[in-house]
Amino acid sequence: MKTRYKIILVVAIFVLFYVTVPLFTQHCFEISDDCEVFRQLMNHTRAGMVVGSDGNGIGEWGGTAQGMEDPTLVEQLRVNIPFIQTMVIPPIVIITAIVFWDKRK
Repeated sequence: MKTRYKIILVVAIFVLFYVTVPLFTQHCFEISDDCEVFRQLMNHTRAGMVVGSDGNGIGEWGGTAQGMEDPTLVEQLRVNIPFIQTMVIPPIVIITAIVFWDKRK
């Protein structure tokens, strides 16, 4: 199998996993109360958002963009560490290993 097809397969598997986790989670909640595994998967495979304010607290925020701060790169990375560890780093490592393995041949 050509390297590009292997890479496409890895990406497709991770995308399929990312898309199907919410479906299985919803199904689990419908048939059972013990869905901790799926809850953890949802928490670790979804990117998070950073919402910041100008320091006046949520009571002072009027729902407009005025007074909102753009999150820094460090804040975005801190919130998204589980997502990066589960959905970004593994495919990169697998794809790099495939490329090196196929170049060895």
